[in-house]
Amino acid sequence: MESSFELPREVALAWGADGGPRRGRKPRLDLDRITAAAIVVADTEGLATLSMNRVASDLGVSPMSLYRYVRSKDELVQLMADAALGDPEIPDPLDGDWRTNLTVWANGASGSFRRHPWLTEVPVSQLPAMPRNIAWMDYALRILAHTPLTHQERLSVIVLLNGHARTEATTSTQLAQGRAAAGRSNEDQDDVYARTMDAVVEAERFPALRVIVDEHILTPGTGSPDAAEKIFLFGLDRILDGIEALIERRSR
Repeated sequence: MESSFELPREVALAWGADGGPRRGRKPRLDLDRITAAAIVVADTEGLATLSMNRVASDLGVSPMSLYRYVRSKDELVQLMADAALGDPEIPDPLDGDWRTNLTVWANGASGSFRRHPWLTEVPVSQLPAMPRNIAWMDYALRILAHTPLTHQERLSVIVLLNGHARTEATTSTQLAQGRAAAGRSNEDQDDVYARTMDAVVEAERFPALRVIVDEHILTPGTGSPDAAEKIFLFGLDRILDGIEALIERRSR
């Protein structure tokens, strides 16, 4: 019996199952152009400034022209989020150990968030089914294919690593926005934070934290991109340590 199941519209659009108008003359627009233009707006001015009118203006068309392809801004944002991930660069053959390859995978996922900070603002409203999401999932599963982890555990590893990349990117983005709103550079904002902590952290009440303050660890550069990268890699290594310990237990 023929199934009546229909893909969610945004998923169908992303996979090319419903690409918009096809009859008559070749259209001036297509989903790729619309999505690319919307990504430029979000990259340069933030997701909050995105609107169908703005994208249509940048493309030199009427807003109604866009609605022939996407039904709403929310639908467009879902397409943007998948496109912004980009396709993973998978080595062929996929040599090396699983830990090295997962480190490359996680850095690649983190790179997408760094290039497009607005990605952290897109709600995770459904399980991944878009083309690039699927490609990244399959890439990670191929890396873990020869480990003793169960299929469910391999999927959980993907969720864990992606969550780490997203959390780090969210924090970095929000800190950058706070600096911009305050009109301060990274160094100025970090200096304000270090001086604030020196003023409020009392040795009797917060003895452990006071040691950190006295050793001048909270100095300018604490919130810099380099520091954020080190924090991300430190967390990534600890996550991989835990996965490695589980794999070793299973191997024994």
